[in-house]
Amino acid sequence: MMPPIEDVDSMVPVGLINPRPGYYIYDMGQNFSGWVDLHVSGPRGAQVQLRFAELLYDNGMINRENIRGAKARDIYILRGDGEERYHPTFTYHGFRYVEVTGFPGTPSLDSIRGHVVHTAVKTTGSFVASKPLLNQIHKMIRWSDLTNLHSVPTDCPQRDERMGWMGDAQVSSEGLMLNFDMTAFYSNFLRDMRDDQGADGTITDTVPFGGYGSRPADPAWGTAFPLITWYVYQQTGDRRI
Repeated sequence: MMPPIEDVDSMVPVGLINPRPGYYIYDMGQNFSGWVDLHVSGPRGAQVQLRFAELLYDNGMINRENIRGAKARDIYILRGDGEERYHPTFTYHGFRYVEVTGFPGTPSLDSIRGHVVHTAVKTTGSFVASKPLLNQIHKMIRWSDLTNLHSVPTDCPQRDERMGWMGDAQVSSEGLMLNFDMTAFYSNFLRDMRDDQGADGTITDTVPFGGYGSRPADPAWGTAFPLITWYVYQQTGDRRI
């Protein structure tokens, strides 16, 4: 029906600090969506906790105020049989910084590796300008868009939300289609909209709808249904949609 969510790339930490005894803060160099692969050895029952954030306080500790109520953490309990590796299977995080606590001994830059995870859409467009600033803006837009592709176009990859907000989906859709092959992705998302549409034709603020947001949607959110349909037709010429 659409491209799967995949582990598409790896990230090596660019920095590691120890701002407080027992607290190790990794800097992955930039924001992305995914998880980290933990490499650890230690006694059976030792518990390592990883917490994720986009920001740091001035004292070097992670700042999680913007993620609101999200736990954004992984907890691994060691078997105690040599080197062990762990990463989550049923969640992902949006982050730049990783706080590690409970690590047996002292971790190194090799103790974790980042993995970039999102719906594996193919690149179909590119942009290069003579102005480095414009190239950097385009690069940031691509990363922001990809971090918010997880079966549906989400509003954010980090906090206690990560839902298919229709307003966010429609304002980003034209740019996404100029950079990536979004036809199957949006065809599936439009089917989701149709499934959530009320008998009176009303559209919801979020799709799939689990009660977050409202019905009927705010007009700027509800127009995602006709607008994304129209944009896909403009890009592909396929009248079936």
